[in-house]
Amino acid sequence: MLRLCFCLLFCTRVSAVDHGPFVQWYHDPCHEAEIRWIDRAQSSSSPAVWTLGVAGFGYGDNDDKTVLHGMKDRYTSIALRKKIAFSRGSADDELVAEILYDDGFVLFIDGKEVMRKNAVGRDETIKGAGSHEAEQWERFTLGKAAELIKEGSIVAVQVVNDKPSSSDLSFHMSLTRQGKETTPLIRRHDTWQYLADKAATGSWKTEWMDLKPAPAAGGKTYSLGYRVADQSEWQWIRSDSHPFARSTSRVHAVSLSGLKADTRYEFVIRNDSDRSLQGPYFMVTAPDTFRRMHFVIGGDMYHSRVLLDAMNRRAGAEDPLFAALIGDLAYANDEHTGRWYDWIDSWVAHAKAPDGRLIPMVVGMGNHEVLGNGFYPEKKTPGPEKSTQFYSLFRMGREEGRPVSYYHLDFGNYLSLVLLDSGHTQRISEQVAFLRASLDQRRDVPFVFAAYHRPAWGTGVKEDAVDIQQKWCPLFESLGVEAVFEHDHHCYKRTWPIRSGRRDDENGIPYLGDGAWGVAVRKPEEGDPAKRPWIAEQAAINHLFRVTLRENDFHCEAKTAEGKVFDQATYPKRP
Repeated sequence: MLRLCFCLLFCTRVSAVDHGPFVQWYHDPCHEAEIRWIDRAQSSSSPAVWTLGVAGFGYGDNDDKTVLHGMKDRYTSIALRKKIAFSRGSADDELVAEILYDDGFVLFIDGKEVMRKNAVGRDETIKGAGSHEAEQWERFTLGKAAELIKEGSIVAVQVVNDKPSSSDLSFHMSLTRQGKETTPLIRRHDTWQYLADKAATGSWKTEWMDLKPAPAAGGKTYSLGYRVADQSEWQWIRSDSHPFARSTSRVHAVSLSGLKADTRYEFVIRNDSDRSLQGPYFMVTAPDTFRRMHFVIGGDMYHSRVLLDAMNRRAGAEDPLFAALIGDLAYANDEHTGRWYDWIDSWVAHAKAPDGRLIPMVVGMGNHEVLGNGFYPEKKTPGPEKSTQFYSLFRMGREEGRPVSYYHLDFGNYLSLVLLDSGHTQRISEQVAFLRASLDQRRDVPFVFAAYHRPAWGTGVKEDAVDIQQKWCPLFESLGVEAVFEHDHHCYKRTWPIRSGRRDDENGIPYLGDGAWGVAVRKPEEGDPAKRPWIAEQAAINHLFRVTLRENDFHCEAKTAEGKVFDQATYPKRP
């Protein structure tokens, strides 16, 4: 009867979570698994109700703080308003607005229209006069501040698209009083009251309501039920939750332990408030003893959903034990949470094995996980506080009370992955002791691979990471790894087995990459082979690697989204 009840509940899938779930492997993939998902804040999706949102407003171009889900093909106008504090100054001070907009807007102060751009009509009939792209901030002098604003003035804006099918909408604004001094009245990322999916009528340009912020998604609680597939007894765990970086969305997490190795599990997610269920989902734990197996690995994933979806489908079709995703995952730059939502949605929808199980992910850090989207010299490497989205979304370790993104992952006694941070939130030098100890402790493991983002031995698309050549590569060579996976350069690369940058077929290490999962590819540098004697093959092509572990060797295939093998090589295990 219990089994029948669950089957009946699952016949109608109830949407309990917004993005996810996904499975992450972090510590012991044979006996543990991390299940995570995101619940969105409700403030950006409450139609026909005045609510609060952080500027900018819009959809479709991944640069909006308040995303207007459902606007496309439904409505063309939103209303904004904000009360400003009165600021005394000189009678000659000017009121200056800086605005980034797509497609048009009408600006009011205390109910009086003071300017419009690319908009026609009045009140409920206002619409865009044509397409205008938000390519740069534009500066407008509105007039004398003393004549336009007073104590408690209300700035109101009607933002419009030119047509319902428009691919995007954007509106960001700042307002300053400028004279001998510049006084900010509205900053670019201030909170506004806004109304979506309903025409603003009456005295909305002059009236004010004291609104409370919409509750964060943390108001929901969930439990996860799991069991060995097709067995009747379910175990339930209440999820933990924490804010998704600086947003009001929540990351929910369940850490499963004590699992059986090489076993298929199913799990469901229950919304504890209404008892609705989402699932079932399936996953498989790693074997704790060696058998022939394969995994996929790559990096630099998301420039467009077309490329991302296609390669994620390929990852699932390969039916791998897991996928190692090494840096530049969503290209969110610790700013654009919407790109993470898309990235998760794509993975859950497309990276499924032929039997429907979720592919566990192993994740690494890249430069586009960091505010400022760069890597930094040894003395200027930013800390984890510049990568709040990555560290809040994924399970990572801590050392001396500080989050770290370098770790090792052990599959029984036959496979180890050592994941490193190539100068994005941790310095190269501060990982040397960790790397030395990790490799020294795994000398007897048959297969050991290192993976990080920024290449030591690249194709010339960018500069080589000389700091990695100097500090990490000698440890790879002296303590032993089977291969090193590098990314970041948006092309394909396979080196010869090399030692100190020179081909050494007997004692060298192959370096494989260079990160072109779902991004626009770059053309590798062509020229004198003597300048890069380590290069065996290179190409401008999107790809992932399928790595097959066999009894005496491992085989690497480079595959396109269509499944074409365009390069491959076989390497013996270390003696």
